Order: sequence, then structure tokens, then C-alpha cells
Amino acid sequence: MGIHTVSETVMRPTVMPGAASRAVQRTLEGPCGGARLLAVFPSAVYLAAADGTVLALVTSDAVRLPNAVVLTTERSGSPLTCFVREGDSAACGAGALRIGTLGVHVARWWTPRRPRPPRDRAALRAGTAGLAAAFRRGADPRPGLPGSGRAALACLARSTADGDRAAAAAAAARLVGLGPGLTPSGDDVLSGFLLALRHLAGPAGPAGRAHAPRTATTADEGDEADDAAWLGARIQVLAAHGTTDLSAALLGHAARGDGCAEAVELLDAVAGNRPLAPALTRLLTVGHTSGADLGLGVLAGARTLLDRRQSR
Repeated sequence: MGIHTVSETVMRPTVMPGAASRAVQRTLEGPCGGARLLAVFPSAVYLAAADGTVLALVTSDAVRLPNAVVLTTERSGSPLTCFVREGDSAACGAGALRIGTLGVHVARWWTPRRPRPPRDRAALRAGTAGLAAAFRRGADPRPGLPGSGRAALACLARSTADGDRAAAAAAAARLVGLGPGLTPSGDDVLSGFLLALRHLAGPAGPAGRAHAPRTATTADEGDEADDAAWLGARIQVLAAHGTTDLSAALLGHAARGDGCAEAVELLDAVAGNRPLAPALTRLLTVGHTSGADLGLGVLAGARTLLDRRQSR
């Protein structure tokens, strides 16, 4: 992405309300402290708080990441580059953000939406087949993951289905930070993969499994949840020093089950809870290739779950 600048004029301080994700509530409600500006674009500004939490300040028409503070203005009306420049000072806490001449106070909180689980295995199989067919026909844009990354993804899927944690960790290490940009393709694929493992495992969630009779199905779902949690934790360790601050933060959110709204819609569609084509079309609008890479990761994760059940 290019660097966006504004004319060298004096910019007046501006204060706006924002809706903040509860995923970053602790940081925003904590003591006010300095923050580090990571990147500035017309529809999004990314910053890292003193506690390491990465925040995304976005316009109302931007991609709503799980760590976002959403403004009421659109990019066309008030691009953020009118208020913020690369290198500006920043601070957050006490219910507010300050970046350059822009101040944002948290007016309300929102909770990242989670997808509904698959109705049954047949619904997941049908949704997975539909997504695979869409990628075979040629997604536009195509995923940015290079050939070496696709080999690593295949190894990750195979080893996760086999329950081989050592091989899965080694494959994940080959994907972390792979590619250019604020969110490299390898990281976007891993985020989609983790989200699929977390949300497409089956109709019974953790609470339901705790009170359900121990059957072969619930045993498989428990093993899948354990493997997803372990892999997510391992990827977070790898990402801490292996990729960008923003991408590491988004991998952490994915490991905990949170993704952008467009990815959640695709997961709902693969689970058989909404039409697939419009959900995929919307996801593909995210970033240059981020949406396509997220979708590729979701497909690999869904196939992993089906392969694992098939082999047992």
C-alpha cells in the first residue's frame, strides 16, 4: 500500500465519538498512556498501546476488525489522513484515543459477532464443497499465498487432521509472516484456518459438550477444540517476533475465535447458515488479497475437520 499524505497546513483539533470493540476494552478503559502509530490510511489508522494491544481506528465503511474503534464518518466524508500523519504522537486510555489532531471518545461498546455452528456434518460438507468449487473457478482477486506457502498449508492441514502437533507447528512456522504488507498472506491464511477450527467443529459448543454424554462425536469435537487451542497458542508465540504487530494481533484474535465481519459471514455460509456466493464476494473485497487468503484458510480448516472425522 502507498503512503498517504496531506498538504502542509495547520490542522485544527477534532473530537469524534467512536464505537469500540469489547476485545480491546481493558486497554481503552485503563490508564491513559502513550501509543505507537503503526500505519495511516484514509479509512484506517493502526496503533500499538503501551501494553502491546494493537488498535484499529476505522471509518464506518471500512473493514470492521475485531480490535476496531469505529467512527460514525465514512472515508469519503472525513478521510483519516485529514487528521493524522505518519509520525504523529498518539495516546490511549481513560475511554479515549488521541492521534495527531484527532481525539476519539468511546461512546459505546460492541461485541465481535461469532458465526453459528454447522447444522450437521452434511451441511459442512456441502459448504466446503461449494467453497472449493468457487476457488477452482478462480476467485478474483486470487489468493496471494505463494507456492511455498500452499505446500506449507497442505502440510498444516494434513498434520492437524492426523493429530501430529509437532508437524503442524513446523508447517505453521513456515506460514507466519510469509509475504509482504501489514498482514502477510501466510498470516491471513492462518487466521482463516484457526477460525475454521474454532467454529466449524460441530453443533455442540464447549458448554454443550460439558453436559453431553461422551459419544464418539463429542469426543472428536473435544479433541478438535483442544488441538485448535493448542495450535492457536503456538501460532501466537511464533507471530510475536515473526510478523508485523498488526498481523500478530489479528492472529491472536483469530486464535480466540474472533475475525472480521466478512470472515464471520463466510464461516456462517460454509456451515450452511447463509448463501455462500454473496458471503465470498464480500470477503474478497477485503484488502488486496487478504480476503482471498482468509477464504483459502477457511477452506483448508473445513477440509481438515472433515478429513479428521472421515479417518476415525
